[in-house]
Amino acid sequence: MKRDETISSLLGVTQRDIALLLRIGFSHWSMYESGKRDLPPAALQLMSEMLEHVQAQEKRHEGRLESTDAHAKLLRKHISNLLHENEYQQLVVDKKINAEERKQKAQFRLAQLVGFLQDRRALNEKETPAVHRLFIKGSSKTLATDHSKLLLKLELKQQLLQLEQALLEAKLKG
Repeated sequence: MKRDETISSLLGVTQRDIALLLRIGFSHWSMYESGKRDLPPAALQLMSEMLEHVQAQEKRHEGRLESTDAHAKLLRKHISNLLHENEYQQLVVDKKINAEERKQKAQFRLAQLVGFLQDRRALNEKETPAVHRLFIKGSSKTLATDHSKLLLKLELKQQLLQLEQALLEAKLKG
């Protein structure tokens, strides 16, 4: 047995599980693995039978674990589901990008309007209606929002989803 292959790893269980299966304490198992203690005969017999069974099954199915038709169908189905989820995520991101682009355009138009009102106010301070001054002041929060950062983030997410889609499609074909 290789150094990194413990009995519990050969059986595919944790050390606590093997101790429980053998009906011994975890500390007893730990001491057995380190060579400081022997196992009771009943535990030793059970462990031997379990190892023998697992190794015999492994030899019988060697090379066929990954290549069974049922397994391949399950993998294709899973990849197909991942593709559908990817398509949905792309649609969601597209909608978010469109919404952000609309907000960015509206923000640009608002900035143009505020600029117009500020120019007009600078020309004739006394005749500027209070509503214009309030509008300019109130629009500052909307104008402070930076839609370009969110757009960039969404566009990167969209590109990642497209790459993921290409990888999934290639995996489905191959």
